Amino acid sequence: MVSIDFTSALYLDMEHPFASLRQWPRLTTGRPAALRPLPDVAGLERSAARLAGAEAAALYPSSLHAMVDVLVTMRHGDLTVDGAAYPIGRRAALGKETQRFCHACPSSLHRLLASRSERPVAAILLDGFCTGCNRPAPLGQILSIAAAHDVEVIVDDTQGFGLLGPHGGGTIARLDRWPDNLTAVASTAKAFGVPAALAFGPKRRIAHLRECGALRQHASPVSAADTAALNHGFELNGRHGACRRARLWRLVAQFRSLLARDGISTVGMPFPVVTIPIAEPVVLLHVQARLARLGITALARRLCRPGRLGLSFILTASHDAATVARAALALNRILEDQDDLQPRHAFA
Repeated sequence: MVSIDFTSALYLDMEHPFASLRQWPRLTTGRPAALRPLPDVAGLERSAARLAGAEAAALYPSSLHAMVDVLVTMRHGDLTVDGAAYPIGRRAALGKETQRFCHACPSSLHRLLASRSERPVAAILLDGFCTGCNRPAPLGQILSIAAAHDVEVIVDDTQGFGLLGPHGGGTIARLDRWPDNLTAVASTAKAFGVPAALAFGPKRRIAHLRECGALRQHASPVSAADTAALNHGFELNGRHGACRRARLWRLVAQFRSLLARDGISTVGMPFPVVTIPIAEPVVLLHVQARLARLGITALARRLCRPGRLGLSFILTASHDAATVARAALALNRILEDQDDLQPRHAFA
């Protein structure tokens, strides 16, 4: 029995074998990025900025590095955080005064900003796309509210970059233009398969990041190996990205259709993270274990709403129609067995 893994977020199945990469004389310069970046970095950053629709970009070893510098260099004031923001952003904000607004709720954000009189809010932090509810952030409304209060918006677009928007430019690339009050961070470890990250924004914001970012001054830069792999990833995206995304979206549609046919509901909009809500923790873990015995690995996880749980299947371009059909059939049979113990509505 061939095992099927639905836990990898290498959405576009980009691989970077050594022979496919430009060679490098040394792995790192021994200097922080602020002193002397690797020769290929400037061109890579320009390519990334064009793809995302931003004026400029700065390369970092990880999204945590990038987010720390973005938050360190924001204007003086408090940080307002979406209630379900990804943990990387929340960890990067440690030490800052923060308040939370209700997840993806512009009216909650507006009330919070309007009630602030003594301590100013300098920035809003949220995810561009939430895989807990499979919905994009209401960016247009949030940007308008932020502009009215003269507040910066900081978006973690890790899920969208390489996957959503024109040519895989991300959730912000869907906007008509890059807003002046918006800075974004995106890991390239998912769609592009490279453990690195980029900060995007207006030229003045990224220039300030380069000059004053603490980690650009004190931490090692992205290695030559990762830089070469990311250049290769952008080349692959230009040549094959559209085909790989189309293949992936077809698999997502097939899987959701098979589940719907069997009366199994899924969370939110179509996205490669396909989640079945399961109310009871014991049932969730039982279903996960039954699948594992059949050679199918899926993720049991908390969702973005308090107390909600689900079983997630992460689809990638490496899967195929037969694999997806096998997973849907196995899941339906397991849930049918569970119906004897618990009504089907417990899974929806």
